[in-house]
Amino acid sequence: MVEYPPMVDLPQHAAQVGTWLRWSEGGFPYSDYLWINWRTPYLVANTLATGLSHLMPVASAFKVVISLALLGVPLATLALLREVGGNPLSAYLAIPAAYSFSFYLGFVAFTLATALSFFFLLLAWRQAERPSRRGAWLIFGFLQLLFFTHPLAFGWAGLIGALLTAARAPNLRSAVHRWIPYLAALTLPIAWLLLTVSRDTLVPAAQSHGLSRLLQIPAFTVGLPIHDLALVLGVVVLAAPFLGGGRFSPQRTRWIPVLTTLGLFLVTPQLLLGTNYIHQRFGAFLLPTLLFALDPREGVRTRRIRFFLLAPAALWTAFVLIQSLGYRAEVGAFDEILGHMEENRHVLYLPLDAQSEFLPFPVFLHFGSWYQAQSGGLVDFSFASYFPNRFRYHPERRPPLPSGFEFRPWTFRWREHDGPRYDYFLVRSQRDPSPLFRKDQAPVVLLATASGNWWLFARHGSGVLPTAMTEAPSSETSLP
Repeated sequence: MVEYPPMVDLPQHAAQVGTWLRWSEGGFPYSDYLWINWRTPYLVANTLATGLSHLMPVASAFKVVISLALLGVPLATLALLREVGGNPLSAYLAIPAAYSFSFYLGFVAFTLATALSFFFLLLAWRQAERPSRRGAWLIFGFLQLLFFTHPLAFGWAGLIGALLTAARAPNLRSAVHRWIPYLAALTLPIAWLLLTVSRDTLVPAAQSHGLSRLLQIPAFTVGLPIHDLALVLGVVVLAAPFLGGGRFSPQRTRWIPVLTTLGLFLVTPQLLLGTNYIHQRFGAFLLPTLLFALDPREGVRTRRIRFFLLAPAALWTAFVLIQSLGYRAEVGAFDEILGHMEENRHVLYLPLDAQSEFLPFPVFLHFGSWYQAQSGGLVDFSFASYFPNRFRYHPERRPPLPSGFEFRPWTFRWREHDGPRYDYFLVRSQRDPSPLFRKDQAPVVLLATASGNWWLFARHGSGVLPTAMTEAPSSETSLP
């Protein structure tokens, strides 16, 4: 339905893939700005997208990866329910959980890792029930896959698998023996963590936890920020499996995943090792693990079961559909703006209006990075400033943009933020942003505008202006 998925951080990840495609072919003109970080474990999602990008545009490649992740959540939930005798129709309730907080924020790696984690839960459950050497090797290998998808999902899956193993083991000695693949899987993550902490400056943990988070559970279960509508929708979705005839299973080991997830949601910090929104991500695990803990109740009418299990999924799909239609209109003629831009240029993106009217997220915060993904070049602000990414700035080539600049683009100053380094200035604004440049007498000219909210300025002397504009610039938007 949309060319560019409504995911906040996705353009930055796409830009990394676009750089990798050109870097490997020797066609990236800013290689002296960046270095390749081989110490990142966030490999699986971007590697899949990179491989697919040899067959299709980068945006389409990510849509395939994201679609697999979204489909994976209800499919894995269905497999879990069939394994323990739950109601298969309940798997439809995992659709709202798939459109998680991580999905909307554009955490591509974690969105994919969420689906993989539920498949791992199935494997861990089977191994705890019927341990085997082959199962132990599969546990070890799957945990490595999860680590290279997202370390946080690796931690969640490993913890729950270890708890299930302990709960099903006949004695402590047997439990320790069955923990061998879990303990062995920790070797690489510990080495990576020690190396990262020793070489990178990381933001310390931010503690903000407690019972007050109980009120946040409904909203983050369905992936929405905290507000009245989100709380109501979350309560409806969480109540649906019980209204549809579900009850907690007498097999209490099945409660371990949902209780552990709830505990992590309540006690983990929001900020850890430079990564933000930690506890909110666990909201995506709550509903599927709750369904895993439930048994169908006998004597409940089939019509009632189908209504309460299918209606929320259908309504949520319609909700996402409406959001997508509105968002698509907001994107407007962005491709028209890209058509005015030469390839492989240095761009500063200024999201003066980053918020969407149809989604409660700033989905246009990094939108300008689609230029780097599709046309090469380099767009600032860039995730190349952060330690987990494959391509990172050399310290001496980092742009002089202050921390959090992307949230305050109206603070841009021509000299302070090295305006002469950029060829283009791409702006999203509902109003003419020319005064932002005029107050510093910046030598730029308005090159194109589209849909009333996309504005493209070019710097004099960058070589990207048509001859007529170079000779006779507009006095309203540039120096005479």
